[in-house]
Amino acid sequence: MPEGTFKSFDLYESDQNYQFDIIFCTEVLEHLLYPEKALRTVLNMIKPSGIAMITVPDGRIDTYLGHINFWSPESWNIFIKSICNNCDIETGLIENGKTNFAIIKRK
Repeated sequence: MPEGTFKSFDLYESDQNYQFDIIFCTEVLEHLLYPEKALRTVLNMIKPSGIAMITVPDGRIDTYLGHINFWSPESWNIFIKSICNNCDIETGLIENGKTNFAIIKRK
């Protein structure tokens, strides 16, 4: 994607100088002490009408010792909806049945 701009950020520090059409945050939030803060950072960096795709393991079957957050599909949906006000949200399990996803669209 030669026209694309790719950036790496500290998810706890929002940078209002950057707004993106698409943000991918995959297999990260389960490692963080403050996933709510990180998710708010992602939301703040989505352009109006932009989208974020976020994934985490299904907490019902996840046994990795490096994870500190475990979300079932139901608790993942509640977590996302509690933070993503004024967004269109779709949550569910990816076909492999091992990964929760959230697609978040700014209104």
